[in-house]
Amino acid sequence: MKTRIATVMLLLGIFIASTAFASEPMPANSLAKKEVKNLIQKKLIYPQFAIDNKIECSVYLNLLINENGMLEVNCANCSCEKVKDFTVKYIEKIKSEDLQNFKGQSMNLKVTYDLR
Repeated sequence: MKTRIATVMLLLGIFIASTAFASEPMPANSLAKKEVKNLIQKKLIYPQFAIDNKIECSVYLNLLINENGMLEVNCANCSCEKVKDFTVKYIEKIKSEDLQNFKGQSMNLKVTYDLR
């Protein structure tokens, strides 16, 4: 009887542990990262308010590619709050049919705004 209880508890523990980590997005492969970087470089513009105020900075992002081929920003960090907000809003509007092949993948990305 004790071995049956121990076996059931072991199986229950394995089940709980496996479902706890099942919802985590998988890291993006190099092809997905390259595709996202190219897409953002093509679509993202330097904001006019940053040009006028001569703002240069980098925005660090954690992105997830959803089922529709759109990018979701999980986390963003930048020294300039306005530039960070602009970048997040702009990136979340980007949609590409090519990204649907990489749905569920997440990545870290650095976007640099440089006036040079």
